[in-house]
Amino acid sequence: MLKILFIGLFLFGVNLQADDDRHFPRDLKKLELSSEQNTQLKDLFKSYHKLRKEHEEDEEDFEERLEKMFKDEDFKKEDFIEIKSDLYHKAIRIEAEILAKVHTILSPKQRREFAKDLEEWEIE
Repeated sequence: MLKILFIGLFLFGVNLQADDDRHFPRDLKKLELSSEQNTQLKDLFKSYHKLRKEHEEDEEDFEERLEKMFKDEDFKKEDFIEIKSDLYHKAIRIEAEILAKVHTILSPKQRREFAKDLEEWEIE
Protein backbone atom coordinates (compact mmCIF):
# COMPACT_ATOMS: atom_id res chain seq x y z
CA MET A 1 0.00 0.00 0.00
CA LEU A 2 2.61 2.46 0.97
CA LYS A 3 4.74 1.33 -1.93
CA ILE A 4 3.81 4.36 -4.03
CA LEU A 5 4.59 6.70 -1.16
CA PHE A 6 7.83 4.82 -0.53
CA ILE A 7 8.76 5.04 -4.19
CA GLY A 8 7.89 8.73 -4.17
CA LEU A 9 10.08 9.34 -1.17
CA PHE A 10 12.82 7.23 -2.68
CA LEU A 11 12.63 9.30 -5.86
CA PHE A 12 12.54 12.44 -3.74
CA GLY A 13 15.19 10.63 -1.67
CA VAL A 14 17.19 12.75 0.62
CA ASN A 15 20.68 11.52 1.34
CA LEU A 16 20.45 11.77 5.08
CA GLN A 17 24.20 11.37 5.50
CA ALA A 18 25.10 14.62 3.80
CA ASP A 19 24.05 18.21 4.21
CA ASP A 20 24.91 19.69 0.86
CA ASP A 21 22.19 20.68 -1.59
CA ARG A 22 23.10 18.26 -4.35
CA HIS A 23 21.55 15.42 -2.37
CA PHE A 24 18.09 16.92 -2.44
CA PRO A 25 15.97 15.65 -5.27
CA ARG A 26 15.25 17.90 -8.18
CA ASP A 27 11.57 17.99 -7.32
CA LEU A 28 12.37 19.58 -3.98
CA LYS A 29 15.16 21.77 -5.34
CA LYS A 30 12.65 23.65 -7.47
CA LEU A 31 10.94 24.70 -4.24
CA GLU A 32 13.96 26.81 -3.31
CA LEU A 33 13.95 25.64 0.30
CA SER A 34 15.58 27.67 3.02
CA SER A 35 18.31 26.12 5.15
CA GLU A 36 15.80 25.64 7.96
CA GLN A 37 13.32 23.94 5.63
CA ASN A 38 16.10 21.64 4.36
CA THR A 39 16.83 20.60 7.93
CA GLN A 40 13.16 20.15 8.79
CA LEU A 41 12.53 17.99 5.72
CA LYS A 42 15.61 15.87 6.38
CA ASP A 43 14.40 15.28 9.94
CA LEU A 44 10.93 14.46 8.62
CA PHE A 45 12.30 11.95 6.12
CA LYS A 46 14.36 10.31 8.88
CA SER A 47 11.25 9.79 10.99
CA TYR A 48 9.33 8.69 7.90
CA HIS A 49 11.99 6.06 7.22
CA LYS A 50 11.26 4.53 10.64
CA LEU A 51 7.50 4.50 9.95
CA ARG A 52 8.13 2.96 6.54
CA LYS A 53 10.21 0.19 8.07
CA GLU A 54 7.49 -0.56 10.62
CA HIS A 55 4.85 -0.69 7.90
CA GLU A 56 6.96 -3.02 5.78
CA GLU A 57 7.21 -5.34 8.79
CA ASP A 58 3.43 -5.17 9.22
CA GLU A 59 2.98 -6.09 5.56
CA GLU A 60 5.33 -9.06 5.93
CA ASP A 61 3.40 -10.20 9.01
CA PHE A 62 0.17 -9.90 7.03
CA GLU A 63 1.56 -12.03 4.22
CA GLU A 64 2.57 -14.72 6.72
CA ARG A 65 -0.84 -14.60 8.39
CA LEU A 66 -2.58 -14.75 5.03
CA GLU A 67 -0.61 -17.82 4.06
CA LYS A 68 -1.51 -19.48 7.37
CA MET A 69 -5.17 -18.43 7.04
CA PHE A 70 -5.33 -19.87 3.53
CA LYS A 71 -3.88 -23.20 4.68
CA ASP A 72 -6.49 -23.51 7.43
CA GLU A 73 -9.52 -25.70 6.89
CA ASP A 74 -11.79 -22.66 6.65
CA PHE A 75 -10.80 -19.31 5.15
CA LYS A 76 -12.28 -16.56 7.30
CA LYS A 77 -12.81 -13.70 4.93
CA GLU A 78 -13.88 -11.41 7.80
CA ASP A 79 -10.46 -11.85 9.41
CA PHE A 80 -8.78 -11.15 6.08
CA ILE A 81 -10.83 -7.98 5.57
CA GLU A 82 -10.14 -6.75 9.09
CA ILE A 83 -6.38 -7.30 8.87
CA LYS A 84 -6.10 -5.85 5.36
CA SER A 85 -8.26 -2.85 6.31
CA ASP A 86 -6.11 -2.14 9.37
CA LEU A 87 -3.00 -2.23 7.20
CA TYR A 88 -4.59 0.06 4.61
CA HIS A 89 -5.77 2.56 7.24
CA LYS A 90 -2.33 2.63 8.84
CA ALA A 91 -0.86 3.49 5.42
CA ILE A 92 -3.35 6.32 5.01
CA ARG A 93 -2.52 7.69 8.47
CA ILE A 94 1.20 7.64 7.64
CA GLU A 95 0.59 9.39 4.31
CA ALA A 96 -1.61 12.02 5.99
CA GLU A 97 0.93 12.61 8.76
CA ILE A 98 3.81 13.10 6.33
CA LEU A 99 1.84 15.38 4.02
CA ALA A 100 0.54 17.45 6.94
CA LYS A 101 4.08 17.99 8.18
CA VAL A 102 5.37 18.85 4.70
CA HIS A 103 2.46 21.29 4.39
CA THR A 104 3.49 23.11 7.59
CA ILE A 105 7.12 23.32 6.49
CA LEU A 106 6.43 24.81 3.04
CA SER A 107 5.31 28.34 2.28
CA PRO A 108 2.07 28.87 0.32
CA LYS A 109 4.05 29.41 -2.88
CA GLN A 110 6.10 26.25 -2.29
CA ARG A 111 2.94 24.28 -1.53
CA ARG A 112 1.44 25.29 -4.88
CA GLU A 113 4.57 24.04 -6.64
CA PHE A 114 4.72 20.87 -4.52
CA ALA A 115 1.03 20.16 -5.23
CA LYS A 116 1.86 19.73 -8.93
CA ASP A 117 3.71 16.52 -8.03
CA LEU A 118 1.34 15.40 -5.30
CA GLU A 119 0.38 12.22 -7.15
CA GLU A 120 3.91 10.97 -6.45
CA TRP A 121 2.95 10.83 -2.78
CA GLU A 122 -0.33 9.01 -3.28
CA ILE A 123 -0.83 5.53 -1.90
CA GLU A 124 -2.50 3.04 -4.19
